[in-house]
Amino acid sequence: MPDYILGVDVAYYQSYATDYGKWWFNPSVGKPLGLSFGMIRASHGLTKDPEVEKFAKLFESAGIPYGFYHYAEPWYTYDKQVDFFAEIISDLNYDLPPTLDLEKEGCYLSFAKNFLGRLGTKTGKKPMLYTSGGYWGGLIGHENATWALDYYLWWAQYPYTNGGVRGIPDKIRDGSPDLKEPFKDWDFWQFTAYGDGEYFGGDYDKRYENKATLDLNVHNGGIIDMYEKFAIGTEPEQPEDPIIVDPQPEPDPALGKVRVIARQSNSAPGWLMFRDSPDFDYQEVLAVGFGTELQLMEAEPVNGLWHVETPRGREGYVSAGSAYTEKA
Repeated sequence: MPDYILGVDVAYYQSYATDYGKWWFNPSVGKPLGLSFGMIRASHGLTKDPEVEKFAKLFESAGIPYGFYHYAEPWYTYDKQVDFFAEIISDLNYDLPPTLDLEKEGCYLSFAKNFLGRLGTKTGKKPMLYTSGGYWGGLIGHENATWALDYYLWWAQYPYTNGGVRGIPDKIRDGSPDLKEPFKDWDFWQFTAYGDGEYFGGDYDKRYENKATLDLNVHNGGIIDMYEKFAIGTEPEQPEDPIIVDPQPEPDPALGKVRVIARQSNSAPGWLMFRDSPDFDYQEVLAVGFGTELQLMEAEPVNGLWHVETPRGREGYVSAGSAYTEKA
């Protein structure tokens, strides 16, 4: 079984307050629960993330190694974005590689190659590329982009989509992401966007159920490997106990299913909004179509919403109104 350690990546979204709740993420809470590294968004396009310094101080106070990433946007030149990113992090301490987040449509191979080359020159550090199979595989000529092998790789692939992940599931510990050519190996793997934010240090307004989630990652190697690879100067702290993952709730077939019967104003088959939380003020994340059957996770509605699981295994909530759903 591979020796992986757990980490998190954060941005402004993990440090905000709204009328519907709050979340002030604190890595000091997550450290004894297994968090061993962090990635912090420093900028996107030519905009600075407003919480970059705050998160840097929090990770430093917690004694957790961290690095910074830049979310690239295609409407600005690579050189302006590199210089902007490098200036933001120039006076901050960090141990992990400065990273190009390549996922926005319109940022192509030439952009990535030039960005990473200039970033290495500006920072004096070997940079890292963050991307996914879906994005990288759609770039023309990606299989021949051997220059990318000169950089560290942070790969996004989500085989684990159940909510409330609290550690490294066995299917992650036992596996590796599916890489696209020319990559043969990886350094970090972002394996879910559904980490349990409250468990790892989120402070929520308890009147609401919309608990924000965390992106979780693993490093391809143990903590000693990570410290040696990135020449981190302090001695790593070994977790006293292994990371324990709470079992994910399994649907009970005996609860039955509900069927989507939502229709458009002209009576044509319609779509029903699907929420991550039983809160009508929570932003909808996707829609399910007319006729879709959803497995019930609870026998009774919660706040007027059925707690359900989609046929593809995603857990969430849909309206229990008689005009929108019926027992299947």
